[in-house]
Amino acid sequence: MHKLLLTGTLLMAVAATCFAQTTYQAGVAQKSVQTLIGSNQVSLIDQREGAAHNYGNMAVTTQSGISSNRVTINQTEGSASNYAEVTQADDAAQGTGGNLAFISQSNNSGAGNATVTVSSAEPVPGTRDGNYAFVRQVGHNTVTIAQDGGLFGISNGNVTTVDQLGEDHATITQGNGSFGNSVIMKQAPASPGLAGWGYATIEQTGGLTGRSEGNTATLEQQGQGSYGTISQNNLSLGNNAHIRQVSNGHMGTIIQSNDARNNDARITQQANTLNQRALITEADNSHNNVAVIDQSGLGSNNAQIDQTNHSKNNTASIVQGRTGLLTLTNMAKISQSNAYAVGGSGGNTAIIEQIDGTVTTTNNNAEVYQGRNAASAGIARIEALGVSSQNVVRISQHDADNSSKVYQVGNKQEATITQTGNRNLVKGTSLADFSNYATQYGVGNTLMINQMDGQTAGVFQYGTGNSGIINQSNN
Repeated sequence: MHKLLLTGTLLMAVAATCFAQTTYQAGVAQKSVQTLIGSNQVSLIDQREGAAHNYGNMAVTTQSGISSNRVTINQTEGSASNYAEVTQADDAAQGTGGNLAFISQSNNSGAGNATVTVSSAEPVPGTRDGNYAFVRQVGHNTVTIAQDGGLFGISNGNVTTVDQLGEDHATITQGNGSFGNSVIMKQAPASPGLAGWGYATIEQTGGLTGRSEGNTATLEQQGQGSYGTISQNNLSLGNNAHIRQVSNGHMGTIIQSNDARNNDARITQQANTLNQRALITEADNSHNNVAVIDQSGLGSNNAQIDQTNHSKNNTASIVQGRTGLLTLTNMAKISQSNAYAVGGSGGNTAIIEQIDGTVTTTNNNAEVYQGRNAASAGIARIEALGVSSQNVVRISQHDADNSSKVYQVGNKQEATITQTGNRNLVKGTSLADFSNYATQYGVGNTLMINQMDGQTAGVFQYGTGNSGIINQSNN
């Protein structure tokens, strides 16, 4: 069945097996609503003006059945103020379906005017400049949404909301000059108690000639073994990215690079969980960024924050462990290289806290590197002077058999390490000339170590006007 409409509204309801519904609409303020019930449904809604201006159209498709339903919605070519909605429900619950949804609101997407984020209510096409895409899927799901600026356009003021229940794949692109866009995504098992996993990629990038500015991306993943990545790259300014993952074996990655400034990146991996991995990268002229990783599970977690290559005024924080739980074998690493202060303002701050688990906290590792890029040529202790300055390290570890590694290169650096419990160790990183010692090169640096109950601390300071204090006590 095929429909060609120049103006107006199309409403269609179909119950069948192996049915294809295709709608073509040319013009503005078009509306198409489809409801399909059965298996192997295929739906296509094409609302393309073809004259670089596609405005105020609505496309809604609902599919329910056992398996293998497909939806494609095209609202492209100067796409602005369009609304696309897809609902796909697998009556056999997750694992047996095969829902696929593709929405394109691309090629100079969003009309180039900023807009506010819509509420949960359906926005009225034609009342806002950005496009809105909403997808809800239950079963074995795949969704791809493109709100892209195209090669020489921009993507501005667009909103995507995705709710997937089951075993999920999702790719969202708001790229090529991405301004003021928003993504809210949730992936979870189809019902409590069922297994479920998700793979999610969100891209809000500047492209070759644009920039990524003022975007927001929020990703929540439940179930087990999910992977989530948010990229806000290429002149990344004032973006916010948050990944929240619950259950075991997740991997969360946030990348804000290539002139990354005034960004906020947060990864939260929580509940009674194990084997979590988290990575935040804010690299290449990384200024005034905030990066936070919170892993409050049982242990065997790995967290890394890289704010590198001309890094200034950044804050990096890693928290691992949870009071009242067994907490062990966590790894935390922060790297702030070519780290410096400019115009009298402060340098970078690195904070690692591996919390007292009350039951036991053991075999945790915390490592911080601040200073000249490790790959720089020459002698580190000479080359770094004047390059890295006014940086701060705070490390706190509780209970037994933990290790802290610190390496700072430059002037007026400050490091404080606190360890409570037995058989804990303070030393340097593998980058230092003397890796068995917490190391500071430069002038006017301060290192303070507080240890309780049978600890070992090694310290190396090179330069003038440095201060080192070690407090060790037995309770």
